[in-house]
Amino acid sequence: MDLSELSAGTPKVLDHYLELFLKSTLPQEMLHFRSAPVTPANYATHPDIQFFRLVKANHHYAYHKMKTSGLESSLDNINGRSTLFDPYSRELLLQRLRTFNALNWNIPPGSGEESLTELVCAASGWACESIARNNNTKNHLKCTSCGHELVLRFNSVDQQPAYVPFQFDLEDINQLNNNLKLLYIEQIRTTGHAETCSWTKVHTPLAGVYYLTPYISETNEILIGNYLKCLRNLTDNLPILLEHYGSIRNLSPPISVDDLTRLVTVSNKWLLARYFHDNKENFSVILERMCPPWLHSLALMGWDLNIQTFSSQTVLLLVCTDCNQRVFIKQHGQQEQIQLPILSSSKILTPCKFPPHTAHLTIGFSTEFMDEMEEDEEIDPYYCHKPWCSHVQNVGDIPFFEYFKNMMYDLEKNIGRQGEYLSEKDQVLNIDGQVTKRRNSIDIDDGIERLTKLRKLYFVD
Repeated sequence: MDLSELSAGTPKVLDHYLELFLKSTLPQEMLHFRSAPVTPANYATHPDIQFFRLVKANHHYAYHKMKTSGLESSLDNINGRSTLFDPYSRELLLQRLRTFNALNWNIPPGSGEESLTELVCAASGWACESIARNNNTKNHLKCTSCGHELVLRFNSVDQQPAYVPFQFDLEDINQLNNNLKLLYIEQIRTTGHAETCSWTKVHTPLAGVYYLTPYISETNEILIGNYLKCLRNLTDNLPILLEHYGSIRNLSPPISVDDLTRLVTVSNKWLLARYFHDNKENFSVILERMCPPWLHSLALMGWDLNIQTFSSQTVLLLVCTDCNQRVFIKQHGQQEQIQLPILSSSKILTPCKFPPHTAHLTIGFSTEFMDEMEEDEEIDPYYCHKPWCSHVQNVGDIPFFEYFKNMMYDLEKNIGRQGEYLSEKDQVLNIDGQVTKRRNSIDIDDGIERLTKLRKLYFVD
């Protein structure tokens, strides 16, 4: 049947559209679907093309999720996830370490080939959950990347369960706890994470990240910056510290008077240039006459003044910046009128309801962390730091405080106009171009910077 026969009984409008349809002629190439461009074979093996193909595959799901849930919120989520896993970031490592404190972390003492410490947990990506109204469990770990959780439980040495038919020997309990530690260390490093978690493949290398590499400019800048921050905070709150010198004097390492005097002189130059550059003359006199030398040795060992509220008690404490060890130096009741220290918001710790409910604690709760230091307390070889703290570990074959004071003496010439640290590269002037080019090519700091950039590209989520 011809189309003309079909159109004979149709309305004029449909007949008109049929006529237009018969007259329309589309190009042959428009009748075929356009296919996606194909990468030429000679470029398919190019490393850059392979890299971005991998990036596209990793972000394919996130891209489609972003299209449905909104652009801004999805970008924030992607950026947030990418910052959680950075095993070579010292700042993130210290942030995880700060989540461990006497309230939520308590490991029974014992001996073994490998110790279970906060540093081991933080280096594997774990943070410790805070004690709160809905969480009364100690040793509650949570991975900062995959979100898996672990609760480390041990047998109490002081109190044995009531359901056992006989009492266990102390040696047996310690041996059992040591075996548990070995199993927990394996879970912390590998099996406790999700199978796809990045922390199962790469851990934070303690050498070079936590224990800084000595005698390089990057390490010098970090150590000087942390030291000056602590010194500034302690200087601002000198009247409070003077009241409790007897209880904090054991926190200072044994430095001779001559060395300490020289350290004070160099430190004041750094402090004035960085924080008081607009009024150096007036503050230099105050620093020389008012600040005692032991204040500088406290800052050298990483002690920083903080304040925290426990129920009705306000507690002043010194906190180590590297191991989060806390030394409580002063307590005040709710009715007492106290002179609050001059502290930034980062130095005011989160208030805690004290004492917490002890019904669900994995280990008997102790209040000994609230006790102030006694003046006649024996000298601690770690100066109240944790044994693994970077401030009490030797740098090569010399103690940390010896290395630090020698570094401060040598870097007096590196003080910038605004108190910034001038590296050796910044001080190169009027040198032959070939020599400068060769020196920059083998500079350690430049190599570290390049590795940092490569690391950020490598760990793109």
